[in-house]
Amino acid sequence: MSQWYIGTVLPWLATSDSPALTGEMGGIGLYGTMALLVAGVFALGVSGLRSRVLPRPAAVILIVAAAAFVMPFALVPLMGVALLWSGVTGLSRANVPVTA
Repeated sequence: MSQWYIGTVLPWLATSDSPALTGEMGGIGLYGTMALLVAGVFALGVSGLRSRVLPRPAAVILIVAAAAFVMPFALVPLMGVALLWSGVTGLSRANVPVTA
């Protein structure tokens, strides 16, 4: 995926005249977005753990991913593993009858 991005998107961005691309990376937009992502991942992990909607290990991995926000190279793979685990578990439980 990253090779595709490097080969197609980056050359287009380099020649783009978009005013949004003329500033430096960082600022309130980037850090605010990252803060919202981390807060959302943490809240999803805690609520999934408390409500037992997510598998316990997946919820714990989401909480750890939020704690690893200072290392984005760890945040994204951890979050992906937790969400994949939750999705696969949800699909495998699709035919289980719900008891009240």
